[in-house]
Amino acid sequence: MLVADRALTAQRVRERILDFMKTNPTAWRAKPLAARLGIKVEHVRAQLNHLNGEGKLVSCTVSAPNQLPQEEYRIAANALPFNLRQFVISKKTAPRPGKSARIAMRGTHKQAP
Repeated sequence: MLVADRALTAQRVRERILDFMKTNPTAWRAKPLAARLGIKVEHVRAQLNHLNGEGKLVSCTVSAPNQLPQEEYRIAANALPFNLRQFVISKKTAPRPGKSARIAMRGTHKQAP
């Protein structure tokens, strides 16, 4: 396999992982994710580590009784496809003297249609 082919394959794996994680924003482990996407586990693990390093995924270690700890990955909040209309911006209308008006923003985790 040529180096360009490997880079192209890695890019496709990356895109498939990101698309899947955006549409299924629950925690996934490498093996079940690889099985779900039909990709080799080694390729998935490499891309999960890269995406985690870039801040597009969040990883955490999960341990269960009588099992070794395992890494789980979920999509990072900055990679979620937010619909800006679902954000609520509120402004305090009567601030106390000497205090500036506060602007609060909160987002919902609903996906854009």
